[in-house]
Amino acid sequence: MTAGLKKVLLFVLVCFVLALPVTVSAQDPPFEEAYIQLSLGKYTGNAFYRVFVDENETPYIDVQELLYTYLDFTDVQCDKQRLYCSGILQPDRTVFWIDGKNGEFGSSQSDSKNFDKQGVVFIEDKLWVRYDIFEKWLPATVTWNLEGYKVHFEPKFKFKFERKKELEKLREDQLESKRQKEYFDSVAPITPTDNFNTALKYRAGFIKEPKGDYKASLEYNINSDVYEGTLVGGNAMDFPFKTRRNFYDPYVTYTLKDKKHFYLMEFGTTSFQEQSLLVPSVSSDYGFRFDSDKMEYAEGNITILESAPIGTEVDLYVDGSYTATTTVGPNGQYSFPDVVVSKESKINLKLYYVDGSIEEKSINITRNSGMVKQGHLEKRLYAGNVRSGDGGFYYGSLRYGVLDNMSFGLSPFLFPEADKPSLMTDMNFAPFYWLSFLAQGMFNSVEKGNIDRAFRVNLNLLYPHNIQFEHKYYNQDSPMNTNSLSVQEGEYWAGRHRFAIGRWGMTNVYEQYSAIKSFTNETRFNLMRSLNLLFGFRTYWSGGSFYRDINTGFNLSLGRETRMEVNRMWSNNNSQNVISLTSRGGENVGSWSVSARFFFDDNWSKDFSTSVLYRLTKNLQIGALSSDKYVGFQIFWDDIIAGSHGPSTWEEFGTGTASGKIMSPDLGDGKQEPIEFASVSIGGKKAVTDKDGYYKVSGIRPEEKIKASIDLASLDTSVIPDKDYDVLYFRPTSYIEWSPKLVTTIGMDGYVMTSQDIPDGLMIEAMRLSDSKIVSRSEVDQDEGFFTLEKLTPGQYQLSLNTTELSARPIITVDIPKNTDWISGVQWDLEGQSIEGIYTTPQEIQPSNQTFDFASSVAESPDKDPLKEELVAVQNIIQIKKHNAEIFNDEGSKSRINYYNKLLLLTDKMEELWGLLSDKEKKDKIDRINKILSSPNMKLDQIGAGIMENLKKEIQEKKDKAKEEKLPNSGKKIEMYDRLYKAINKLEDNWDMISLEDRTEKLDKIKKIMKNVDKL
Repeated sequence: MTAGLKKVLLFVLVCFVLALPVTVSAQDPPFEEAYIQLSLGKYTGNAFYRVFVDENETPYIDVQELLYTYLDFTDVQCDKQRLYCSGILQPDRTVFWIDGKNGEFGSSQSDSKNFDKQGVVFIEDKLWVRYDIFEKWLPATVTWNLEGYKVHFEPKFKFKFERKKELEKLREDQLESKRQKEYFDSVAPITPTDNFNTALKYRAGFIKEPKGDYKASLEYNINSDVYEGTLVGGNAMDFPFKTRRNFYDPYVTYTLKDKKHFYLMEFGTTSFQEQSLLVPSVSSDYGFRFDSDKMEYAEGNITILESAPIGTEVDLYVDGSYTATTTVGPNGQYSFPDVVVSKESKINLKLYYVDGSIEEKSINITRNSGMVKQGHLEKRLYAGNVRSGDGGFYYGSLRYGVLDNMSFGLSPFLFPEADKPSLMTDMNFAPFYWLSFLAQGMFNSVEKGNIDRAFRVNLNLLYPHNIQFEHKYYNQDSPMNTNSLSVQEGEYWAGRHRFAIGRWGMTNVYEQYSAIKSFTNETRFNLMRSLNLLFGFRTYWSGGSFYRDINTGFNLSLGRETRMEVNRMWSNNNSQNVISLTSRGGENVGSWSVSARFFFDDNWSKDFSTSVLYRLTKNLQIGALSSDKYVGFQIFWDDIIAGSHGPSTWEEFGTGTASGKIMSPDLGDGKQEPIEFASVSIGGKKAVTDKDGYYKVSGIRPEEKIKASIDLASLDTSVIPDKDYDVLYFRPTSYIEWSPKLVTTIGMDGYVMTSQDIPDGLMIEAMRLSDSKIVSRSEVDQDEGFFTLEKLTPGQYQLSLNTTELSARPIITVDIPKNTDWISGVQWDLEGQSIEGIYTTPQEIQPSNQTFDFASSVAESPDKDPLKEELVAVQNIIQIKKHNAEIFNDEGSKSRINYYNKLLLLTDKMEELWGLLSDKEKKDKIDRINKILSSPNMKLDQIGAGIMENLKKEIQEKKDKAKEEKLPNSGKKIEMYDRLYKAINKLEDNWDMISLEDRTEKLDKIKKIMKNVDKL
């Protein structure tokens, strides 16, 4: 067969096929292919969404495509034999299924329901479901507008692209947070410059006790910041008129804390604290303490030992339940012994100062007591005379972390009244996250077998249960068996179980020592925030006798600081009942402080006492005392004395103070003006500047790094601080002057230049290198590569583009010069990694590894047909152009719509004959269609033609004017106008390819750029 005959037969075959009617049908009644607009929530969605419609033009939607592409479903599967589809909705992983064969649908969270079987059809090996069934099946509202040919989908869950954006934003926030934390930890803080700041607070009183003596009292506390350390001291004294006067030993402590080579060094009144089972805590008036690392409270049976000003009342809360109250003694310390806690326990202390102010603090509990991290050597020292006895107490310790979960220690001791030192060894081991083990042995005299030993096991496997076993043994010749330390020889066993969940907590303790065995149960329940119930049970055996105590009661909060307690204790021989009321007034004038206690037993032996105080002025309190039938009175004067920059209230005693001025940027000739109403934040405390720009912030937490910043909303938009924040570090009673510098903001605009296509949604980011913070972010125009960055200040920045679609992730470093208002016309050449129009610091291009691009990760199929993909792309272009032309519906648009319909028909015929056409014939036909689409009469509607003509004319006039002026910036302006002209031509070529919103946006952007160019 000759080549000419082949062409004749092929022509006849094509003509025959073209003459056939084109109808898409699947079942009876027939279904036809259609393109509608799919809108998703507030998003536009797809303007040409393919569906099938029945004879009433009711759309049927591809289930699998909708669930997987737009909705956040995974594992979407369909079975054509059963007309069945299912998918898993994220993130709660609910399974939704639909069965077209049986007319049922449902989910893993609901029962199945029936629906009309005519609502499901099977076309092209896919399951298509009528639009209205979706809102009955899925948690969504679906509406169909026949007039606008639009389906609107309003789900009660997030779309897939929304969750993807959220995850991307979360990753960006996490990276930014990590960068900021690393910067915050690495920056050297601003510290106090003064070597001596001091504050003194005192309370003087006069009391007439009921049926008792007159007496005067004085309590004082001093706090001084001396040479990077803190000197604290105080005393309490009573001066009875008739009896002997009481003078307590004053306490004085000098502390250096959180330094480079150690955490704590303390001289004076100090305490020995150790994660030790064998050695109890002791205190000394004249001692020395050194800790290389912070001491933390461990879970189990602990003694909370802390410091506070004399006379302060302290409440203890365990897991939200009020537990106990104590008062700070003359030595400036308070303690809560035998508190059973676990790692999950929330321990809070509420401190009530004598002036009425209140402070709250929390205590952290660690699971592995004394554990040292791998490769780290922990060092501790203590020396001093024990308060309760004679003789010195000396201690040293070295602990080394052998593994992440194992450490060993050696600790020499010299106890009071002992003639030779002892050596303690300990091992801390946590083989599993839920199991930890601490063992200690004290070698006092090996030849005599004088060895004290102890171990403790913590078990947290059954969360929220905490189970602990403890054993101690003290030899009869133990040097700790003295009046100073008060340990008793023999064996001690204990088992403790703590369970706390929600508002309910229970503690069980079994103890066995010598001939005494006991079991204690304490249950606390927060019935409501203001009402806590208590039940306690204790039984013990001693000397063959059985004893039992039962403790019940409740405490009720009647106000912010008012509490009533009712308690009844049953014992073998007697029962006691206590009712108490405590109301702690604030520091405001006119506040009342009341405490009352009423006690009686079963024999009606009773006791009553009460105290009432009224704050007459800021510093003066007066009140009465009563006991049974007798009445007394009391009067107190309290005050605080500090320098001009010091604290002004009792609550701020021992804290840091900052002040300074906020001034405007340089207005010329070095002149600045104060800024009024600027909001300053330091450590969470805020202040507002006065008319002189002055502010003061007191009560700032000492001995930790904190941020100091200015609220940008309180400043004019044209100025910002030269740094986002500064890091400050206060010592107790110290002062820092902080006057941050303000600078005028700088903006930048320019173009990203590349031979590659700029991806949609490309963002440019400016990261300030001084603190690794992203200060400005902007979208790059996809057509022209235009970008703007604002809120910049002089300094070095790293510019980067967040994309993986370019050959490398472009990163470059630039210097923003001083005395600049706006930088315009910057040109960033991505291929050459160079920038024109601004000073550049060379930097190596980093490969992209920041974002995972799903599309680029999918391997290309070996059966991929590039020409078929090109044809599909052309069809999409025609559909979009046709849709936009239909919106205008003018005379010019109608003629183009006819052309678009003919072109679509031509592409449909090409698809039907695809296998009979050669590659050259396919390519020629596609090129011909593209040529028709780009012809002048197909490019613009009448409105677009008018807009383009006016813009081109305006730009040409501006360009001609710039040529005539011949100013220094004329060359750059002419170049920019040429770029705008090209942008308009590109917009003209794609006029029918973009929506009305995009047209408006691009035109506005062109006009904005024109205004910027005019300012050059």
